[in-house]
Order: sequence, then structure tokens, then C-alpha cells
Amino acid sequence: ARRSDDKMSACVSRQEAFQQLVSAFDKHSEQLEDLGYVPETDSGGVEVMEGKHLAIPLLCVPLIGIEALKQLTAIDLSQVNRGDDAACAAAHRATFATLVINANHYHAWRIRKTLVKCGWQSLSKEHHLTSVLFTKHPKTACGWNHRFWVVSQLEVNMEMLVDELAFHTSVAEYYPKNYYAWTYRGRLLKHILVNTGSPSLVCEFIQHDFKATTKWIQTHVSDYSGMSHMQLLIQSIKAVQSQLLTSQGEQPLQHGDEEVQQDSPGTTLAVIFAISEEVERAAECVALLKPLQTQALRQAVDLQSRYPGHEALDEHVSALECIVQSSPE
Repeated sequence: ARRSDDKMSACVSRQEAFQQLVSAFDKHSEQLEDLGYVPETDSGGVEVMEGKHLAIPLLCVPLIGIEALKQLTAIDLSQVNRGDDAACAAAHRATFATLVINANHYHAWRIRKTLVKCGWQSLSKEHHLTSVLFTKHPKTACGWNHRFWVVSQLEVNMEMLVDELAFHTSVAEYYPKNYYAWTYRGRLLKHILVNTGSPSLVCEFIQHDFKATTKWIQTHVSDYSGMSHMQLLIQSIKAVQSQLLTSQGEQPLQHGDEEVQQDSPGTTLAVIFAISEEVERAAECVALLKPLQTQALRQAVDLQSRYPGHEALDEHVSALECIVQSSPE
């Protein structure tokens, strides 16, 4: 009992608990891999274990939450918008601590976006901050929206995309059927299709995403979120193929065509393919992607036969059959 009292007294001050958290993160942010709540630590306060795990004692959680909200309400947003260093530093500390406790705090995420926009926080550091937060809060709609905004500002390359898919997969493992994480992955796919002018990159990304999602479905036969993403992948391939064939016909797609303005990743990508200097490569990409449609369906049917009674698989097979059967020859 005496040992428990000693640990509680080490974390009785709201200000101290708050300062321990933000200081630990700022000092070790580049090395941190995750954070979590623990029953207790040796010191009774917030600690960084093995240089990469941010451990927050349960006794300190409510104290940090109260102090973080107090600090958050004291932020002068006009100074943050101007990029004042002291105001931005205070906003960074308050928002990070708030999000450690409540990762769906919309106002805190908005302030963090302002920190990036004013130039005080770099995109790469903000990207890493979300990675650490998601290890504790993988199902935060506001957090995934913020991460998508950050990623959409970064320069796209295959190495970054592979890392992003790997991170998503690891987070999805924390919480099966993570709708918010899989929605983010779908938004990332659409972003790449719409905003990437390189058929080679798009083709490589879709193939990598298809391979990773195939593996996921094989080990998560009750998780419809991953299956829904596979359907989105196949629909995107179908749309690209269909629109590219149209662009090679008598009426090639133009930027001003009403059809081009449809909210369709495949349509937009087909325009990119049609006007790209890589026209021949675009056709090769479509040829490489087309077989993935039947591969996805074969996998789904095989899993359905091996694992009967899974409603998610039954729905997945039905959805893929509709998509594949309506695909252009």
C-alpha cells in the first residue's frame, strides 16, 4: 500500500503530469514508436521506455486531460495564425496532450493544421506525430482526416506509399474492422489515381495495394472493411480500363468534356493516361491490372468454400461478381 501511495504522490500535480508528457515527447519524438497507458511506472510519472515507448500511468491520465484542456482554452489563435513561436509552442503542447487523451478532439486537430500551415510544424513531423497517436487511438475519424490532409501535401513517391500502406496495415491490426482506417486507405487510393500523372507509379501502387489487401483478406475472413477496399480497387481498375478504351475510340476524352468531370477516379486517371507522354506505358499498365479482377474473385470464391457461413465473404463474392461481370472485355 505504501508503494502505491508513493507512486500516486509522484503524479498528483496536473501541471507536473502535463509537463512530463510534453517534455518526454519533444525530447524523444524522433525515436518514439508508440504510446500507451500503463498501470504504473517506476517513477510514478510519464516515462519513455527503451527510448521508443511513451508510457503514461493511468493515475496521470485524468490529470493530463484536465490540464491539457485548460491550456487549450488559453491558446491565442491570432498569434498562432501569425506564426508566433511562443504561441505555437504552447499550442503544440496543449493539442498534443489533449489528443493523447481524446484523439477525436476536433478543435485540437484544427489547431494542429494551423501549426503546419503557418510553417511552425513540418509536414514530416506532423505525419510522425499522427503515427504515434494512432498506436493508442487507431479509430479516430478526426485523426485519420488530419493524416490524409498531411499526406496529400507531401510529394508522392513509391517508397512513401509503400510505407503508408504498411503503417495502415499495422494500425488495422490493433483494431479489427477499423472502418476509419480503411476509409483512409480508400481515400489514399483515390488521391493517387486523381493526382498522379505517372501511369507507371499508379500501376505499381495498385499492384502493391492489391497484393497487401489480398494477404489481409486471407487472414481476416470476417473483416468486411478490407473486402470493401478490395472492391474499390477492382472498381478503380475497371473504370480505368473502360475510360481508356473510350479515349482510344472516335471521341477521345478532353479536359472540358462533361464526362471527364464526373467524380470518378478511373475517369480522371484515364484522362491522365490519354494525354500523358507515357501513352504506351498506360496501355501496358491497364493490361497488367486487368487480370487482378478475376484473381480477386477467385480468391473470394476459394475463401468462401473454405470458410462457409461467413456473411462477410458471401457479400464480398456477390459484390465482386457484379463488378467483374460488368467489366469491359
